Amino acid sequence: VTTIYNGIKPEALMSKVNARHELTRTNSRLAETLSKIPANKLVWIGTIAELHHIKGHDITLRAIRQMIHNQTTTGDKKHYIYTIIGAGEERENLEALIDKLELKDHVFLLGHIEGASQYLKAFDMFVLASRSEGLAYVLLEAGVASLPVIATAVGGLPEIVDDMKSGIIIQPNKSEEIAHAIKFLGTHEKVKKEYGTALHTKILETFSLDECVRKTAQIYTATQDR
Repeated sequence: VTTIYNGIKPEALMSKVNARHELTRTNSRLAETLSKIPANKLVWIGTIAELHHIKGHDITLRAIRQMIHNQTTTGDKKHYIYTIIGAGEERENLEALIDKLELKDHVFLLGHIEGASQYLKAFDMFVLASRSEGLAYVLLEAGVASLPVIATAVGGLPEIVDDMKSGIIIQPNKSEEIAHAIKFLGTHEKVKKEYGTALHTKILETFSLDECVRKTAQIYTATQDR
């Protein structure tokens, strides 16, 4: 058995400033919230995924709630916001959970956005809390954008992200682990940049479209030579 990873061809991405500007135009409540947050206090967490139970958005919401609750005792002065780009059947349930957890100033559902990956640099980090997964292409896109990633140890995600080298791998359904990982990256700027750079390098070397094509052609050639 030979494994050939999905290949990605890097596309042009918006700068952080432009990506944030364009995303705030999609949601007036997000724009109003951001206008009140000093730039040096903002930590912007992002996800691009279908609004489905399997993607674990509810787990991340509980992690955000836990972090905010703990700020009074930890002295953390950062303002964390979490935006989810995507549509799906769980939207109403997630909206209800956001209200229940009192996260309306921290969590924003932006809906479906065409060409969402071009906005990835708006985020300071990327979270994928899936309960089940294959080899998530969106993590390849996050790597191209040099984002540090927090992802669950399901499916092929640990094959993309090297734990504590290019991101943080957590166990599924563990909101406390997500909260700890977000807090760690949000307060360790140097490490956050190192993880993003490491993931970017790995994606370009291991998950490039050229490498995918080369290995596929190699298998066909070897088969014909038998």
